[in-house]
Amino acid sequence: MEKTTENTTQQPQVSFVSTESSFDENRRKNFFTYGFIASFVWMCFHFTLVFFFGLELGSVLLVGLFLGLGNFVAFLVDSPVGVLQKYILPKKLFVLSASFMLVVSLIFVYFIVGSSSGASSDTSLIAKFFSSSINILLLLVSVCLYGIIKELTDVTALSYILNNADPSEYADLLSRNNIFSGMGALTGLVLSGVILSFNIIIAVLILVFFIALFITFTVIYFDNSKATINFNINDIKKLKIISPKETIESVKQYTISQVQKTDFLEAAKGMKLIFLKPMQMKLKIDWKEVITTTKEDIRSFFEVLGKAPFNKKLMAMSTIIILFGFWDTFVVTFLVDFLNKIIADDSQNILVRTKLFTGYVFIAVLAIPAFGAQIPLIGLSKKIGTFSVIFAGVIISGISMFLFGIFNGFFIILMLGLANSIGYAAAMPLAQGEFSDSYNQVYAEKRKLTEIDSNASSAPLKMILNLANVIGLIIGGLLIAIVGFNGTFFVLGAILIGLFSVSMINKKEWGL
Repeated sequence: MEKTTENTTQQPQVSFVSTESSFDENRRKNFFTYGFIASFVWMCFHFTLVFFFGLELGSVLLVGLFLGLGNFVAFLVDSPVGVLQKYILPKKLFVLSASFMLVVSLIFVYFIVGSSSGASSDTSLIAKFFSSSINILLLLVSVCLYGIIKELTDVTALSYILNNADPSEYADLLSRNNIFSGMGALTGLVLSGVILSFNIIIAVLILVFFIALFITFTVIYFDNSKATINFNINDIKKLKIISPKETIESVKQYTISQVQKTDFLEAAKGMKLIFLKPMQMKLKIDWKEVITTTKEDIRSFFEVLGKAPFNKKLMAMSTIIILFGFWDTFVVTFLVDFLNKIIADDSQNILVRTKLFTGYVFIAVLAIPAFGAQIPLIGLSKKIGTFSVIFAGVIISGISMFLFGIFNGFFIILMLGLANSIGYAAAMPLAQGEFSDSYNQVYAEKRKLTEIDSNASSAPLKMILNLANVIGLIIGGLLIAIVGFNGTFFVLGAILIGLFSVSMINKKEWGL
C-alpha cells in the first residue's frame, strides 16, 4: 500500500497581472461624488417608501414585506447585472437605475393621491389600497424595480472599482466608496426627516425633483471616458505584476512591478500568475449569452463558497461581511425604535430636551466613526497587518453589541454605539477587499483558469451583501419578536465574539 505524506513544500504565492489603469484622480473624485449623491437620493427614496407604508397606511408589516421582497429580487438579479457590465457602459446603467427610481416615485405619487381620500382608519386604508388590482400590480412592479435599482447602482459601482484597480487598491477604494456613500446616506437620512415633515405629496414631489437633478448630473458629469470599450491585448504596452507578500511581522504588503509587454515572460519566470482581464465591452447584447453566463456565474459562486475544498480565509471574510451587512440592515430598519425608547427614557438629558435629537439623528451620530475612521484604519492595517485590524474590529463590535443588551442609559449606549462603529470601520471595508482578492484566487484555482475578468468578484460580493440584507430583515425581525432588542444584541455580540475566538485559534491554518 502506497504511503502518502503531506507536502510541506511552500507553494508559490499567487500574483496578479493587470494592465495600466486610466482611473486617475479626477475620475476617482468624479466617481466618489457620484457615490455621495446616489446614496443621498437613495436614502430619501427609501425612507419615503417606508414612510408611506409605515405611517400613511399604518403597517410596519408592509414595510418589512416590501423591503424583504425587494432584497430578494436584488439577490436574484445580482448575477445578471454583473453580466450586463460587459454590454452596457457604467454611465448608462447608473442612468437606468435613477430612471427606475423616478418611475417608482411617480407610482407612489399615484398611491398617495389615492390613499389621501376616502377611508379614515388604518385598516380601511389598507383594505382600500389592496382592493384595487391596479394598486397590486403597480406595487409588484415597484418591488421588482426597488431591488433592481439598488443592484444596478451597487454592482456597477463595485464592477467599476474592480475593473479600474488592482488587488493592492481594493480595500482603499472600497473604503473611500463606503465613506462617500455613507456621507451621502447620512445626509439623506437627516434630510428625510425634514422633507417628510411636510405634506407627503410635497415630500414625494421634492424626491422626484432630486431624482431628476441626479439623472442630469449623471448624464453630464459622470465618467465620459470610453477607454474600456475597445480593449485589445495587442494595444497594451505595459503590464503590472501585483505580488502579495508578508513581512516578518505578518503584515500583508503588495509589490507592484511595471514591465514592458515584451519583457513580461522574463519577469514572470517562476511566478504563479492570474491575469485580471480588463472589461471588454460588447456592442450588442446577446440575451442567450447573458442567461448562459448568469447560470454559470451562479454555479461558480456556489462552487467557490460552498464546495470542498473550502478556502477558510474566504469563508471567514464572507462571514464577517454577512454579519456586518446584517447589522447595516438591522440599524436602518429596526434600531431607530430602540434608540427612540432610549431617548424617551432620558427626557431630562440636555440633548434630548432640544427635541432635535431623534432616533434618526442618533443613528447619524453613531455612524460617523463607521465612515470617518475607515481610511486611518486602513493605514493602520498596512503597519500592523490587515487581519489584525479586521479582527480587532470584530471583537470591539462583538463586545459593544453584547453590552448593548445590558445597559440602557443614553450616554452609555452612545459610547457603546460609537465603539461599535469603530469596529465596523475596522472590519467591513478590509474584509470586502480581502474577499475580492481571495475570491479571485479561489475562483481561478477551482476553475483552473489563468485569466479572469477583473470584476469577477463584484457580483459575488454583492450577493453576499444582499444575503445579509435578507437575513437582517427576516432574522432581525424574528429575534426582536422572540427575545426583544436586548436578547438580539446578546445573540449578535456572542456570534461576533465566537467568530473572533475561532478565528484566532485557527489563525495560521486559515491563512489569516
